[in-house]
Amino acid sequence: AKEPPGGVDPRLSGSVDQLRADSEQRLAKLDGTSQRLHDAVAEVENLPTRRVDWVITNVSKRIRPPSASKASLHTSWFSPKFDAAGAHGLQLELQFFKKSDSPVDGEAAGDCAAFLWACKGMNLVYKLYIGNKSQVCEKIFNGRVPFGTKRLCFLKDQINREEDSLRVSVEILEAVREVEHPIKPAPPPEEGVVETEEDLRNKPLEGRIIFRRHVTNRLVEQVEKQVENMRSRSVRRVEWRLEQASLLRRCFPPGEPMCSVAFAAAGVENLQLMFYPCGYQGATDGFCSVFLYAPAGSTMKFTLWGGTNRRDATNFFEEAGAFGRANFGRFEGMVDEATDTILLALEIEEAHQDVVARVAHPIVAPGDRRTQSQIEGALPRAVESVVKMHRAPGKSVSAGLEDKRVLPSLWTAKSLGERGFDDPNALQSFDDLKSSRGAANRSQRMPSPQASPLGKSSSSPNITKDFGGTSGAAVPLPNLASSGENWNTVSSAGGGFGISPKKGLGGLSRSASRTKKGMATTMQVLQSGDVQ
Repeated sequence: AKEPPGGVDPRLSGSVDQLRADSEQRLAKLDGTSQRLHDAVAEVENLPTRRVDWVITNVSKRIRPPSASKASLHTSWFSPKFDAAGAHGLQLELQFFKKSDSPVDGEAAGDCAAFLWACKGMNLVYKLYIGNKSQVCEKIFNGRVPFGTKRLCFLKDQINREEDSLRVSVEILEAVREVEHPIKPAPPPEEGVVETEEDLRNKPLEGRIIFRRHVTNRLVEQVEKQVENMRSRSVRRVEWRLEQASLLRRCFPPGEPMCSVAFAAAGVENLQLMFYPCGYQGATDGFCSVFLYAPAGSTMKFTLWGGTNRRDATNFFEEAGAFGRANFGRFEGMVDEATDTILLALEIEEAHQDVVARVAHPIVAPGDRRTQSQIEGALPRAVESVVKMHRAPGKSVSAGLEDKRVLPSLWTAKSLGERGFDDPNALQSFDDLKSSRGAANRSQRMPSPQASPLGKSSSSPNITKDFGGTSGAAVPLPNLASSGENWNTVSSAGGGFGISPKKGLGGLSRSASRTKKGMATTMQVLQSGDVQ
């Protein structure tokens, strides 16, 4: 065949172009498949990954606050994207704030914050770290905005001075991800072919398949917590050993407490012992004060021990707060001079807890299935009822409360009712008294009733938020309601003064009634006249 004048045969050229187009289409499809395979392998590879650390080097040179000319109060730095615990496309953000001319909310807490970016639909429970400071967060991400901490700490305190580095980390506690796979529609029938009823019945339904992938890295912690709660039901006695007793009165002025770690006993969680070495407000000079902090709704019949001193008490905690003796005993009589320690103990004879929540019934709406009489009897607003649970895990000593629990020799200046108590860095050892607090004798000051950890607010706390632990699995209950009598008039042993919870510890009301000696059923603080 002769070569056509002017070059290549058009038919051959068209075939080459078609082959090139088909090859490019196939290669592009292979590239997409290869990328999806790479992403899937990376996701599976990082499935057991629980924590990711972003180590920033040369921090002193690279991380600097924004200049004064910029309107923004902070500057952000971003980590590379990564996968962890079944979540893909994660990214950390570090924000560094500059000093503002006018006071800013939370400025005293620090000058840096951490955030996490995630893909749309990711439901994550995670913990963000800046150095050794951390905070737990929970969020369903929309893919457009991050979620993280407020001002968490000061950057200069978290820098590794030897390496001039900073660690910003995320620990995935639980991850839930929904993955959708559409169902491919059936191919259309060929031209001229009429589909029968059987063909339509066998034809696949249109829609999609949703896979819900759930990864949890806190199952062991949750099981341990539940086992510990079950074991706490049989705990009758709790002991707390205070070391460096000779330094306590110098380190803690009147009105300033040292608090134990939170513990559970007799089935009641979030209990705490509070010790005032120089006494609470109104205590006699030379006497110390001991209190028990308990959650709302608890009724406790217990004995407080301080050395050889013993004080019996019974109290219903209408609100979360502390109960004990302002004049518990003389400080010198509670110290074991051989070991320079004080042994505080709590013995529980009987305990139960009432959880009261208000439930609102829906108002009349279209489609209401209630009878006409029920609808006519309903109010134009929501009708409220009360759901009440009574927990009585240990009725008496003979009912099984036998175990003893020894608390670690650690202390914190914050009670359970104060913000920041759950900060693990708030706990200190008694050896710190020699260096930090013992060296600088603090000024003798009395805290105001509003700042006192024994003060009570007029509103009731939320059970899940304040007392439900950190699992996050419980459904928040509405606010507690009063399930006891009004104790604006408070009775105390010996006809002394009691504290009205409605007025806090600042208001005293004289009682005309008496109770059995050594026992106070609704007494908040026993004064000097009640010391046995």
